Amino acid sequence: MLKISIHQPNFLPYIGFFDKVARSDVFVIADHLDFSKGKDNWHHRNRIRTHDGWMYLTMPVSDHFNYKPFHEVVMNGSLERIKKKHMKSLFYNYRKAPHFEEFFESFGEVYTQDEKRLAEFNISLIEWMLKSFGIRTKVVRSTELDFDRSKRKTDMIIEIVKTVGGTHFISGPGARCYLEEGKFKDNGIVLEYQDFRHPVYRQAYPGFVPNLSAIDLLFNEGRSALKFFRK
Repeated sequence: MLKISIHQPNFLPYIGFFDKVARSDVFVIADHLDFSKGKDNWHHRNRIRTHDGWMYLTMPVSDHFNYKPFHEVVMNGSLERIKKKHMKSLFYNYRKAPHFEEFFESFGEVYTQDEKRLAEFNISLIEWMLKSFGIRTKVVRSTELDFDRSKRKTDMIIEIVKTVGGTHFISGPGARCYLEEGKFKDNGIVLEYQDFRHPVYRQAYPGFVPNLSAIDLLFNEGRSALKFFRK
């Protein structure tokens, strides 16, 4: 049995993203799929906790790259200034979090790297967070795999799962509306839906705010955060 999950390389993803990775034996980063600046996508922004609620951290991307392959997307603007601004926001909002000092320095080394390609930047952060959480799932990139890229949706997923030798596919619950479930059975693949229940954990300020970047969980719970992921 080999469980596979697939997702685009979101920016500082939320807890549910890492929960799905933790349930998998192989996680495929779909960096061949299109980037989108749509309000429902988290490809170049995410939220962190503040005293007053939450705020966005956003990496600048030109509209020119909207609906272009993710691996082609290049960030624009004064990246050094923007990253320093983000680091300052993280410092002032999390400096009193229990595990802030344990992770902030190494996070900063990854975050302030001189990288302009969004996929590379996001993947570096994802890999750092996986290591920090203690999630040991194997990670591969779709652009490194040899499969038929003309396939879409269910057919594309089946192609990828077969390419990496998977027997099971773990899908987010939102895909129920478009996945052709019968095709998985026809191809000998067991389809599972992630049953993610957002945990409540301690945060730096009163009142719990869900669905933030998982960096919030890491700064507040440290390596014990692994207990919040179902495996």
